[in-house]
Amino acid sequence: MHLKEAIAITRSRIAKDKMEDEAEALQKWRDWRWQIGHTIRKIETVEKILHVSFSDEMREQIQMTMDRFPMAITPYYLSLVDPDNYENDPVFKQAFPDVRELEISKCDMEDPLHEDKDSPVTGITHRYPDRVLFHVSNVCGMYCRHCTRKRKVGDRDHIPSRDIIMEGIEYIRNTPQVRDVLLSGGDPFLLSDEYIDWILGEISSINHVEVIRIGTRTPVVLPARITDGLIEVLRKYDNIWLNTHFNHPREITDSAREALKKLSGAGIPLGNQSVLLAGGNDGPRIIKALIGHTSGFAVPTYVIDAPGGGGKIPIMPNYLITWSTDKVVLRNYEGVITSYKMPGCYTHTCGQDCENCNLELNLNESDESKSIGVARLLSDPDEDITLVPQNLEREQRNEGGE
Repeated sequence: MHLKEAIAITRSRIAKDKMEDEAEALQKWRDWRWQIGHTIRKIETVEKILHVSFSDEMREQIQMTMDRFPMAITPYYLSLVDPDNYENDPVFKQAFPDVRELEISKCDMEDPLHEDKDSPVTGITHRYPDRVLFHVSNVCGMYCRHCTRKRKVGDRDHIPSRDIIMEGIEYIRNTPQVRDVLLSGGDPFLLSDEYIDWILGEISSINHVEVIRIGTRTPVVLPARITDGLIEVLRKYDNIWLNTHFNHPREITDSAREALKKLSGAGIPLGNQSVLLAGGNDGPRIIKALIGHTSGFAVPTYVIDAPGGGGKIPIMPNYLITWSTDKVVLRNYEGVITSYKMPGCYTHTCGQDCENCNLELNLNESDESKSIGVARLLSDPDEDITLVPQNLEREQRNEGGE
């Protein structure tokens, strides 16, 4: 073999090995279990990946914070940080410890939302009459610094066992007013597909449960978790709604889009809950700047999750200036002020005569055989194939011989 041929073969083998190594590395990167297995928990690892060096004082402050509130960041999420401006990076701020987390004021509470106080059985928070919050996991893909459940997340002593989960399911089963169950944590999607399937199956078998909502941040911090296997599990249940937790446009990557597309493609309605974060997403382009400039269904409802178990209270811009008995004065999103006058013939008042009220809705199901309109055509009660409005001008003309 000539020297040139040997060199060419060697180079070809090196290139092939490199491609195989890159393919293997990409496969690992897209494996959610690999991402969890390589969760970043040490300061020096962050420094090495971002090619930064913290001062001794900052490193000491970070370690003090981590001793109280541990750090956990997926390699994927850390890869979104801008290393040239990490101190102002919204991704970095959400993931990396800040010594200000240790500043405790008189207003701060260990359980600010009274989730433990409103818990009839372990794992269940029952605050609103018709819905419950079900804590099925305390493991997360990442520890968000703004989390209101720092007392639980990451604490191995709080990971619910199968018996505890079953206790929550039995509470739901024995409480018929519950029609809406929100699975939360931690992150429910950090459980295995089989375990998720078991939980969903048990809850779906309860007749009075109409809606199962799932709160997950995996599309944001661990999009690889949205596997085809998980989608097949979720596709089995037709009453699932899913809320994720994007806080900044920088979090919306091609991988995140792919994960969300898989979920929506499975017929799952998607929502998003963002947190208003100081120095992260609290610029002027919030609710007032959205109303009138985008479709109504794209305008979020801004709420305060009130301490002491007060629940979510809407705090929205007020466009009502004043009102009188028959007129209201309004301001629109542009600042235009206008008035709206009630019709003079409108005299409705409620006399609290509920028994004789004719405004009550009849909630009984309708008989299709008695349906009208398009629904009547679809139900095929007779040979009708058309719908004709009363007093149709064309028919009146025909009856007159015209």
